Amino acid sequence: MLVFAVAVAAAAGYWLLRAVTTPMSKVLQVVDVMRTGDLTQRLQLNRAICCAR
Repeated sequence: MLVFAVAVAAAAGYWLLRAVTTPMSKVLQVVDVMRTGDLTQRLQLNRAICCAR
């Protein structure tokens, strides 16, 4: 039972890590381009609102 709980916690931690770092890397890419003076870049994040009713 403990092994199962650890596996579920590890999977949830990995999912949370990916949910935060993937959009953050996209933001950093756009900011790097904008830093050079190109203000035509737009940030396209395809987010799904998981808890909306």
